[in-house]
Amino acid sequence: MQTNELPLRHLLNSLDGATTGPEKFCRPIGKAIKACEELPAAPFSSISVENMPHNIDRMVLSNNQQYLYDICLAISRVECYSDLAIRKPGAVAH
Repeated sequence: MQTNELPLRHLLNSLDGATTGPEKFCRPIGKAIKACEELPAAPFSSISVENMPHNIDRMVLSNNQQYLYDICLAISRVECYSDLAIRKPGAVAH
């Protein structure tokens, strides 16, 4: 597990409860995450992202880190590019 994934894991556990296995979610948020790839992008407002590096070497990032980085950029710019909206990140595991 990547170090940057631990805070998200703990947040998900505190909001949705424990999992029943490494990829088994039994609570509402975890179940919704499994089907999120099938949902359309929803309208959203910008959130200020301070200290966000805009010229980062993407080759040093894992696939999950690149996906999270792209989501953060989209939120800060209020733009969800079509390639991001249709990307299939795969199962959430923790």
